[in-house]
Amino acid sequence: MNNKTRSIVGTILVLIIAFCAIFVVSKKTRSLGWLDTTENKLYSLTDGTKSILDKLDQKLTVRLFYAHEAANRTNYDALLQYNNYYFYVRDVLRAYERQAKNKLVVVELDPRAYSDAEDEADRLQMQRFPITERDGFYFGLSVASESGGTAQTIKWLDPSEQALLEYKLSEAIDLSTKTKKNKLGVLASVSVTGGGLSDYMRQMMAMQGRQSEQPWMISEHLRKQYELVDVKADADSIPADVDFLLVIHPKDLGEKTLFAVDQFVVKGGKAMFFVDPHCIYGDKPERDQSNPFGGGGSKQSSSLEKLFNAWGVSVEEGKFAGDLKYAQSIRASQTARDGTLFVGVMNFPAEACNAEEVAVRGLKQIAMVFAGAIRKKDGAGTEVTPLITTTQAGNIWEAQSFELGGPMGMDVARLATKFQPGVEKICVAARISGKFKSAFDKNPGADGAKPANGDDKDAKPTDTEAPKDGEKAAIADAKTDDHVKEAPASNTIFVVADVDMITDQGAYQRTFIGATPSNSNSDFVFNCIEQLSGSTDLISIRSRGAFNRPMTAVLDIEREADVRTREQVLRINADIEKVRTELSDLDSKATEKNVGMLQAEAIEKQRSLQAEVRKKEREVRDVQEAKISEVVALGSWWKNITRVLVPLIVLAIGVVLGVRRFNVRKVTVLGGVS
Repeated sequence: MNNKTRSIVGTILVLIIAFCAIFVVSKKTRSLGWLDTTENKLYSLTDGTKSILDKLDQKLTVRLFYAHEAANRTNYDALLQYNNYYFYVRDVLRAYERQAKNKLVVVELDPRAYSDAEDEADRLQMQRFPITERDGFYFGLSVASESGGTAQTIKWLDPSEQALLEYKLSEAIDLSTKTKKNKLGVLASVSVTGGGLSDYMRQMMAMQGRQSEQPWMISEHLRKQYELVDVKADADSIPADVDFLLVIHPKDLGEKTLFAVDQFVVKGGKAMFFVDPHCIYGDKPERDQSNPFGGGGSKQSSSLEKLFNAWGVSVEEGKFAGDLKYAQSIRASQTARDGTLFVGVMNFPAEACNAEEVAVRGLKQIAMVFAGAIRKKDGAGTEVTPLITTTQAGNIWEAQSFELGGPMGMDVARLATKFQPGVEKICVAARISGKFKSAFDKNPGADGAKPANGDDKDAKPTDTEAPKDGEKAAIADAKTDDHVKEAPASNTIFVVADVDMITDQGAYQRTFIGATPSNSNSDFVFNCIEQLSGSTDLISIRSRGAFNRPMTAVLDIEREADVRTREQVLRINADIEKVRTELSDLDSKATEKNVGMLQAEAIEKQRSLQAEVRKKEREVRDVQEAKISEVVALGSWWKNITRVLVPLIVLAIGVVLGVRRFNVRKVTVLGGVS
């Protein structure tokens, strides 16, 4: 065998050994589950998942449905891209199986045409996408317990929801072991639950040509984990079997309802409150079709100041929290080319959340619209812990009702001028704990109670007018002042100064498979409720790291440019208002004698104004152009790095290896000669 043949054989053997080594290492690391080099530990289980699996007291079976054979046979690029995500899901499930030991079994099924696996997938109502006349594409899973509980299904596994995969799996496992859900009472002045109608009733009403109120997506999301109980906005009491209370957009609640909520909290009930100084998505005023300019002045705010003041906080109507760093750039009008930095719409990143609080720990982004400001009030004896705040440059701003809405819509350009940076953090969501005091001196329902027959309390009913047993009980209850003035033990509630954050537009996005979370808003709601229940296992699982990583440098460049643009726009608007005021003064002074002179002066002023506006607008365009140039320059820099630096590094490695090999040969030859 000559040297060339030996070299070829040696190369082949090295490649075979390397391939085998990679295969063995891959298999071993998957089975051991200890090697995860991803930044966000995408292949590692959180402590919450481990706790749920360690607590399993019954055997579970997870069936993973994936049409592997159909995807490969059809050779569609759109289907083949799911293979990578399938392998990721499979590896994560294997990690679950290892952690649960013998209490969880993973079964992989390929639902081919006319197979038992396909029948099982259809029985579980898995999402099916036809790819041929006989083949369907499935990608979902089910979790079932062998000793009871409720079977759970994830009908479709979407790669875009990779960050939520572990939470969905752990939630399905946790729910599959429970035979009874906690009851969550929902008291709202808007139709959050859709009137409590089931899907079947809505279908029946639709068949009859009757419209039904559609529930918010957050309520459908909550319904998977809790039993929702509708509490009327004029209720005199909170049902005794309600475990938690969710109060959403409480508009003008009556005294008896306020007292019922007050006593629920004071007596130890767990609650979460969403109030709003201006609810734009969840509380759209109805307009009279015969009067298109009517309805603009409808109240869209909600408040519980009477209760909040007694509990140590205040959320004033008509006052909003703002922060330029978290403000979003939106178009002031349909004709505007560039956006206006508007504090009415803010995205709070992870840094805005209190890292020490479990309810917001790990959240990526909270979106709010016209969020209110939560202020602490002294003397209540409670502790107010901020959960989400602005930066130190935050401030409170106010707006009139005609600016927020009205016949001509919202005046974004005018509202943008209302805010000025401040010097303190403004709280928009808080946790309140301590011994709560009642906001009432006595039960308002006990005042003026009369017998059921309408006579005064001293009247003696005749034999024919004697009240029945039920009426006697009602009278006795009405006269009884069942009032607790101060909580006997410490309690905890959550207060959020925005309702829009849990609406469909504020928390979800529509995809071809349905609604999916667009931010961490829904995670925040679930975290708070689970913290009230004392469960922290699922909280630590939410918002796992995703594959996508934003270009923070680009975002910082754009935001700095937006801030500079905003300052210039504000100066332009101020100049325009000033000159308009001068023109108005000229018009008011006009007479028949001096009207000609004033008109000439006004025309000259107008020309000067237009020239100044064009100059300022050119400055704004220069800032926008500079922003784009910075972004393009940054992209070009990275392209040059990848095009030039990487080949140079590879070349340098080759040179080093070549020199080393030459030196080794030289030493060998010299050694042989000597």
